[in-house]
Amino acid sequence: MPTGTRITTPVPRSYISDERLNSIEDPLAREAFFRAKLVCDNLGRLPGNSATIAGLLYPANPPASKAMAAVISSWVGAGLVFHYQRGPFWYIEITDTGSTQRLVGHMTERSEFPAPPKQMIENWEREFAREWLPIGRKRDKSDTSSEQRKDEVHTSSKPSISGLGHGLGREELGREEQGQIAADAADPDCLTPFEDDDLDQFDLHDPRIQEVLDRAFGLLGFDRKTGFGKKTFPDFEKVVLLVRKIWTNELPKNRVDAVNFMTEVLDECEVRKIRYPEGWLKILSGLRDGPKR
Repeated sequence: MPTGTRITTPVPRSYISDERLNSIEDPLAREAFFRAKLVCDNLGRLPGNSATIAGLLYPANPPASKAMAAVISSWVGAGLVFHYQRGPFWYIEITDTGSTQRLVGHMTERSEFPAPPKQMIENWEREFAREWLPIGRKRDKSDTSSEQRKDEVHTSSKPSISGLGHGLGREELGREEQGQIAADAADPDCLTPFEDDDLDQFDLHDPRIQEVLDRAFGLLGFDRKTGFGKKTFPDFEKVVLLVRKIWTNELPKNRVDAVNFMTEVLDECEVRKIRYPEGWLKILSGLRDGPKR
């Protein structure tokens, strides 16, 4: 997501009289949409899980997941967003980003989130009689000097939040740790390869699996001894391995990543009705509250 001020206005003034937005009666849904415009990436995309997006839009005091789910539903009903699923995860794209935004300077046109299905876009165009436009790049012919380009605002689609806590003690992981994670991903014996979401394929007695879990929990600030207490949570640990695998063998590199990762683990546990330790919720709440000053 953008890490600096955009040169283009992220919230068009036309929204003041936008019929779709004003058709929504819930004040929370209208306000949340403006916040979504401010935190989405350059392509108008952001996570679509209700609990995750609640934490992103309202980090200090997030609404309940059920309330945010109703907000997302009202956005979809008004044609303001696409809400779609890729694999086990949900995503959002603001439908008019291409018609209201332009990429300038070094703003990237890449997104860490997948695009909505083509059929969904076509259905939206028919239902709301609007044309979906891809994000374009604004070119300033007068800006040809390298010195001018150096002064442009740099934004990227990758979130970067400082002041991380609970084990994520700096903005980005060090090169050594990133190199180790990359080595893990390249090692076919590090995790049991799988094509589905069957948890039984993970052998928790395998010391290599234990090493991976120790590293994952350590980066999230979760102490397996104190966090689990005297109880055992084998299925929960397998879910952590599953989500890590779905993340293409990557691990959280900053606070937003950690919140997303931990929330996806909780969602998967709730779907499967799997117990998870209270310590996981405590750390997640601390990360959502942000750095303590």
